[in-house]
Amino acid sequence: MLLNKILIYFITHHPSAVLACLSSTLVAERNIIGQVLIMPPHRHARGLAILQQINPNSADALFNELAAICPDLSRFVTEFAYGDIYARTGLTLAQRELITLSALATLGNAAPQLKSHIVGALNAGCTRQEIIELMLQISVYAGFPAAINGMLAAKEVFAMLDKNP
Repeated sequence: MLLNKILIYFITHHPSAVLACLSSTLVAERNIIGQVLIMPPHRHARGLAILQQINPNSADALFNELAAICPDLSRFVTEFAYGDIYARTGLTLAQRELITLSALATLGNAAPQLKSHIVGALNAGCTRQEIIELMLQISVYAGFPAAINGMLAAKEVFAMLDKNP
């Protein structure tokens, strides 16, 4: 039990250090478009690696917020969403982020996650124009309120990034 608490503390407060310790066990695989992916074999380590790639600040903030109330939730998100689903080879990371943006904007009640994934999409290689087009596209299927709110979230993130490059 104590070991679990120690591990949770290090994973939530120092994920980069945990990744460094695991770096000797990395495996390489190719995704469907031929990119070589270097991933740790354990699902939690894979999830942390992907989170650190797309939005390390947001991931660390989420872990810190959840540590006091439910550290298991951050572990579930890391292992399942990122270690299992995001780590699959059927889509690129950029494609996964665009799909995620579409779903979050359509939900209409996940503004913090939407903004975080806009940063993640940019870090995964998406362009601002692709994100703008996505938000415009969802107006057809999710309605204008979802598209407007998504567009305004993108505008806010772009402005923040321009101010603090």
